Amino acid sequence: MRSLRLICALGVVAFSGAAQFSITVTPWCANSFRVQVLPSRASTLSTPSYGASAARLAAALAREGLTDIPGALIDECGPGAPVSPTAGGAPLVNGNLRATLGADGVFLFDNVATNAPYLSAAFSMAPSANYPPFLAVSLDVTAGNKGERVFGLGQGGWTGEGCLGCPTLPPSTQKVIPLQRNGQWINLQQRKFHVSIPFIYSNAGYGLLYHMPGYGNASVGELGTGGSSWRSDAALGLDFWVTGLPAGATLSAPGPIYRQYADATGHAPPLREDAMIFWQSRNRYKSSAIAEAVALNYSALGLPVGVLVVDYENQVVDGDFLPNPACAFAAPGHPQTMNPVALTLRPAHPLFQNRLPKLDQLVYFCAAHHQRNNHV
Repeated sequence: MRSLRLICALGVVAFSGAAQFSITVTPWCANSFRVQVLPSRASTLSTPSYGASAARLAAALAREGLTDIPGALIDECGPGAPVSPTAGGAPLVNGNLRATLGADGVFLFDNVATNAPYLSAAFSMAPSANYPPFLAVSLDVTAGNKGERVFGLGQGGWTGEGCLGCPTLPPSTQKVIPLQRNGQWINLQQRKFHVSIPFIYSNAGYGLLYHMPGYGNASVGELGTGGSSWRSDAALGLDFWVTGLPAGATLSAPGPIYRQYADATGHAPPLREDAMIFWQSRNRYKSSAIAEAVALNYSALGLPVGVLVVDYENQVVDGDFLPNPACAFAAPGHPQTMNPVALTLRPAHPLFQNRLPKLDQLVYFCAAHHQRNNHV
């Protein structure tokens, strides 16, 4: 392999060969590849503070018996063995998708049957200015078909959040969001009424999933330019997944792409029978006694209730679904009165099973935040 020089500008490190980055490409479900890029030990990005963070992460994973950071991809489709590609070397093929690492460090993905290029992807990394010792990571995708139409990225009230490329309407009337994402810039942070899913589908015949470990954003090129750009503000490396059409599939058919996406990330489980009936959703109650009285009244009336929703700030860390240990279940007859924060969809608490036969959900109560946020 010919020598590749390091490209640095204002601390940004682009591809510089094996000396700077550890790159693996893994066949992951049909016609798909997962690409992972980490700074090597010799990289100028691998500072002592970065190394300490990576070491803490490795220790935490070992304690949990894990070998990788939990992410969007699952291994039920039987991923293949990871390969460390040679820059400028032979391409890798999985079904009808071909992946090549160019001598310049740019990834190329194309259709094996037609030789049509799907996309090329260039990456760069730099020390994060906002979240040291993490990295700021960029992935810039150039479309093989500049006329591609791009869809996905989840749902949210983007027109009211300064979304570039969205219709300009008064905030009170901004309800309709274009399904086609060309020309849009999206903040990938999860928040109320905004569900970010860092996956795009292109009618050119491919899908791309960006493993989003923290804050960041995505943008999609205008119609006639295509492509996309992805930014992570606090990352340890780069992780993305590309899937292409199977041989013989109609070019603009989204079905195969979404089926492969579901195979790689998990199919939606069936909705439980008891969750298909009535949901009581007042959201907030002044005391556990009031919530209990509401539930008991439904039971006395013989009205089936699937879920009693009591919602607000039950998480210690945003995005962690484990209930706050400071929250306590106020048992029937217990003198303690606390503000409810969240209902978790878990099996019934033993204390509820006899008292509330129509409810098999466990309600947690917590008063930690109610005064600060006026939830009374």
